[in-house]
Amino acid sequence: TTEPEPEPEPGPEQRTPLARAVGLKGEANQLFRAGEYTLAASAYLQATRVLLGVADVDSDGSASADVLCACWLNLAACRLRQKQPAGAVEACDRALAHRQSLKGLYRRAVARKMLAADVRPVDTAALALAAADAKTALSIDPTNEPAKRLLAEIKQVHSVSVAAKDPDPFDRSRCIGNTLAAAKLPAISEFFADDAVPVSLRWTPEYGRH
Repeated sequence: TTEPEPEPEPGPEQRTPLARAVGLKGEANQLFRAGEYTLAASAYLQATRVLLGVADVDSDGSASADVLCACWLNLAACRLRQKQPAGAVEACDRALAHRQSLKGLYRRAVARKMLAADVRPVDTAALALAAADAKTALSIDPTNEPAKRLLAEIKQVHSVSVAAKDPDPFDRSRCIGNTLAAAKLPAISEFFADDAVPVSLRWTPEYGRH
């Protein structure tokens, strides 16, 4: 036959970093849906490593940045399913370092609430950061029902903690994962009041980089 041979499909090593990362993200999504959270987390991490060397990954409008943020947020979801809240906070921090994200704020709030409740007495400083994230998420979408429920749960945990008369509900030495941020917190009551997010913790790129 005189017909030309079709071009072979490029192997993984020949595809662009973005194409490789998208492929890995797709595999990870399937693993997540199948409940294989450890394998999914590994694939999401691999996708982030592929993208971290891409020159335009920090560009707000780049496809690479979109995929990178999605992988960090999905990794956070894996860590939450694995009951690894510290890992979820770290993944959300990385996503929020690139751009504001309601999902990132919500998942970080969930993780911080888990961290706060993992110790006795309750770590009120970590709980305050969870409240700040939930309030910031609601400032983006005031109708978001999961964020509303989460904030109500956080306030309930705080109320129970106060009622139990913790010896030092704002012991900064027990703040998990956010020591520097906790050292700069405003009055603890600000975080549990029914008003806006404390000015000092409204979302900024720097806030995302805790």
